[in-house]
Amino acid sequence: MDIQIAQISNMSQSGSSLLRSIQNNSTPILDLLVRESIQNSLDAAKPDSRSVRVDFEIGEFRPSRLNSFLTGSQKLLNKRFPGSSAQYIAIRDSQTEGLTGKLSSKYLQEHDDYGNLLKLVYEIGQAQDKRGAGGSWGLGKTVYFRVGIGLVVYYSRIQLGPGNYQSRLAVTLVEDENKESRSIIPYTPGKKRRGIAWWGKATTDGETIPLTDDREIETILEVFGIDPYEGTETGTTVIIPYINDRKLLNNNRNEYVDSSDQSVNPFWYDSLEEYLVIAIQRWYAARITNRMYDGVTLSPAVTNYVAKFHEEITSRNMAPAFKVIQDLYNTAYAKMTKQSFMPILQKHGQTVMTEMVSLRNEFVRNLDKTSSGVVAFATVSTTYLQMVPPENLYSPCLYYGLPDNDDDKHEPILAYCRKPGMIVEYTDTGKWVQGIQPMGADSYLIAVFVLNSNQRFKADYGLPEAENTLEDYIRQTENADHMHWEDISYHGHSLKIVQKTQKHVASKIAKTCKSNVSTPTGATERLLSKELGKFLLPPEGFGTAPTRKTQPKKPAGSGSLGSSPKKGTQCTVDEHIRYTPEGMSLHATMDSKKVISKLCRFELAVQTEAGELKPEAWESRTGLRFPFEISEISVDITRQINRVWKTLCTSSVVEDGFSSHNVNIDYLKTADDICYGFIIDATGLDNLRLVFSIDLEIPDKSLAPSISFRETSERSE
Repeated sequence: MDIQIAQISNMSQSGSSLLRSIQNNSTPILDLLVRESIQNSLDAAKPDSRSVRVDFEIGEFRPSRLNSFLTGSQKLLNKRFPGSSAQYIAIRDSQTEGLTGKLSSKYLQEHDDYGNLLKLVYEIGQAQDKRGAGGSWGLGKTVYFRVGIGLVVYYSRIQLGPGNYQSRLAVTLVEDENKESRSIIPYTPGKKRRGIAWWGKATTDGETIPLTDDREIETILEVFGIDPYEGTETGTTVIIPYINDRKLLNNNRNEYVDSSDQSVNPFWYDSLEEYLVIAIQRWYAARITNRMYDGVTLSPAVTNYVAKFHEEITSRNMAPAFKVIQDLYNTAYAKMTKQSFMPILQKHGQTVMTEMVSLRNEFVRNLDKTSSGVVAFATVSTTYLQMVPPENLYSPCLYYGLPDNDDDKHEPILAYCRKPGMIVEYTDTGKWVQGIQPMGADSYLIAVFVLNSNQRFKADYGLPEAENTLEDYIRQTENADHMHWEDISYHGHSLKIVQKTQKHVASKIAKTCKSNVSTPTGATERLLSKELGKFLLPPEGFGTAPTRKTQPKKPAGSGSLGSSPKKGTQCTVDEHIRYTPEGMSLHATMDSKKVISKLCRFELAVQTEAGELKPEAWESRTGLRFPFEISEISVDITRQINRVWKTLCTSSVVEDGFSSHNVNIDYLKTADDICYGFIIDATGLDNLRLVFSIDLEIPDKSLAPSISFRETSERSE
């Protein structure tokens, strides 16, 4: 690859200034990496994507092979890394647009957008301009240069047009130009060092552009054992070579002690893979495979093929502390959007409350009145958090990265976020929680504030239409690391939105807890009828189970996509159910690592006090039509091929007799042609995951459906 060494020019930044530009030297580098890289991927989601896949891969490579491609720096790198092996970390996304845009800024016309490629690889300070995007400064990406030695490989595949794809690969190096003895960029006699260089394909004017030849690119990817994108895949892989796992794990490491002054070392501080698993949940718990999230969801995984470590992270296998965060986020969002929702916490006996946070004289008065957001909070027991035997998990403070005093008083914990769903900050001190009384030794008060992003400011402020939402304002209050909200002067106005919101949040939580109000708001409407069984059935003897059939609890650390169930296929129904005027919308997952040998069956029945009535029994006993109907089914099919999970079809509507990629789905219907279920035949396949979106029509809300999803040996039962 050809080298381009950046020269000093007017208003140009140096390598040392870029390494300081993220403005955060207190947060662990790994946390900053997780926050920035995942947000970059989510911001680049394809318009039709329902989820984005992000894989963190840790591996080893031979330094001399990589160095041979880096013209001009090969000898310097070989001298600095003479060993036969070195570590790298790669962040690979899919279902994204990739590094789109022009190959060089010199090709830009007056009104052209810089594009993802130029913003990420060649420019600095070019902010993400999508509405609701994570970044606003364009500086967060500099964290990549702080993870290793400043060397970063960018590989991407984009779609140029129908059936037309292009691969792109470029390398960037940012180093402190003042540390000449450690410099990897060759010195240009007579020139002052700037500390920035790129590798790619040389152009006639002495600059470089990314490689676009697939064979050249694949040769470089082989150094790391990374597969190229194929078929219709698009996405971006950021590879950071020459990392030091011990150094990364010790960076800004919090030291915890218990009440006896004994050191407490959470297990994730001893493993790069485990730390990434926790950090991903810490910052993106609200968005990880969360069907309640209004937008593109996140499907992350962490892999180290050398250590034989692989963990898919889903909403079902997150640590309890992070399940609480997602559940409270969903509760707040449901309150804000006026949806019926039953928190999982509440189903397990935990006290859940919600409060609308209203600010006077700030916003246009509409259906949301003057709301700046909703705070959902819960009193969560140490038993629910699995802090007691036999699990003995750590306190939520450690999972959230907060101090753990390990005493009889637990300070309140609050997390807050805006539209991208990334937690901005966890806090147990300061204005967000001021005046809230601590909890006792057996419980924690945990709260999540969700911004009412679409709220619009009143006309008196005269703000530009493009920047007149609360989301726009809050986005501008964040620094480059997105770790804090602080009021700013906005188009000449001192709005004090953050200050007022903090005060109201703390006041509402303190007042509600003090008055011991335990009745939750925003809970789902009750569908379960206690009278149906008495009216229709004898007191006992019918049905097999009064509630939805559930699966055995999965082993700790296992995942949905890519997990290894002990037996057969896992069939699960998501606990998060969205209620609609017509009935309900839910999601179900069929997941198998091993070769599938049985059919899978999803079906509805009528739930009664005495048990459940299947369609045939209902119709024969009552003489009435079956009261529930599946109105629509769509399916996402994903399969692991050559160690890479690939989406085979997305959001495909299931018609009777559906067949795709050797997966066959047939409807189950009553004599009156009412669809009450379906049969899945994927026998002979392995490493397969099907995610179904299912809409149910429930005309009579006094009746409740019982849902069964399981393996079966027979097509009809």
